[in-house]
Amino acid sequence: MYDRTTVDILDYHSSMLLDSERLDAFRRAIQAVVKPGDIVLDIGCGTGILSLFACQAGAAHVYAVEQGQIIEIARHACRDNGFDDRVTFVEDWSSRIDVPRRADVLLSETIGNAAFDEGILGLVVDASKRLLVEGARMIPYALELWAAPVQADPYPPALAAWKDPLLPFDFSVGYTLSNNNLHPIQLEVADLLGEPVRLLKIDLAGEVPEELEAAASFPIARQGRLHGVGLWFRAELAPGIILSNAPPNPAPSWVHWLLPVPKPRVVKPGDRIDVHLRIRENGGQWTWQFGDVHAERQKTAQTTRAGLLTSLRPSSAGRSMTPERTQASLVDLYILQAIDGRTTVEEIARRVALQFSDSIGAGDAAYAHVLEVCSRYGSRGTGGAPAA
Repeated sequence: MYDRTTVDILDYHSSMLLDSERLDAFRRAIQAVVKPGDIVLDIGCGTGILSLFACQAGAAHVYAVEQGQIIEIARHACRDNGFDDRVTFVEDWSSRIDVPRRADVLLSETIGNAAFDEGILGLVVDASKRLLVEGARMIPYALELWAAPVQADPYPPALAAWKDPLLPFDFSVGYTLSNNNLHPIQLEVADLLGEPVRLLKIDLAGEVPEELEAAASFPIARQGRLHGVGLWFRAELAPGIILSNAPPNPAPSWVHWLLPVPKPRVVKPGDRIDVHLRIRENGGQWTWQFGDVHAERQKTAQTTRAGLLTSLRPSSAGRSMTPERTQASLVDLYILQAIDGRTTVEEIARRVALQFSDSIGAGDAAYAHVLEVCSRYGSRGTGGAPAA
């Protein structure tokens, strides 16, 4: 079967380059914040466009960090545009690198559809400790999470399919699992059933919390079918320079997220929906709880982002269990992130032994565990061993 991975990656990044709202906002912010002579750290540089903007603004040097293969486009674009003497590309996760000189400016476009779902808080905390000067400037410097009750038309196919009347058997179990996840949607202003509310605002240059928690109560303003709460972001890139995907979304690089209610239902003016939200694991786990008040009756339902089919297995902890990552899962996650089609099993094992010597050991023990994980999840490379 033909592998379209490279084409898909290029399509994704070219679409971001053509997002004029995104590009113009970041260009203006970089021109306003980066000063001649600055050292700039660009985390998640992608095609390198923001690094090139930083060079145009007068940056003395840019450290452009990118874990994905798209970094090759960035390297060539930098050279072709005459900035290769001022940009150093680092192909790795920012948490695993060091820089010769701490940066004056942190530049990152790891803004998720709902602000915090691409891990930006964790990378900011880590960079502030190790890679930035004290008082470093940030782009963006503040992020907000906004929400509103919504009628999602069309209803997300990933949810609707499990209750399709054409199915010959009951597959509602699939609906239950799918309902326990965030779903991408594209909202219009007409889809909002109540006024938007700002759930969170985080100053990235200040003290960034490890966990986020927010609650809001939404009065229903118009009759419709409530499918859940829609989420979007508002980013302050620099004073007076705002980038947002708020409906109607002007920035096609992003969509919106839907927190589904357990069961869609008709609502009318005077009704109210309450939501309590927690975000943990650097945006990797979202837990939400709805409390719905309709006239004189109240009903509470809880939904947790599960993400794993094993969550369907019976457990004595019950449905309200919120699992935490174990040390063993962190080791395996590290291994999976290292599988890139170029790095050998032996090299991954060496890195794992250095990173997790206390829990996995070294030598043959580390190699055996890495080989087992790569054999299970990696395809075989040209050397006959699992691609690692």
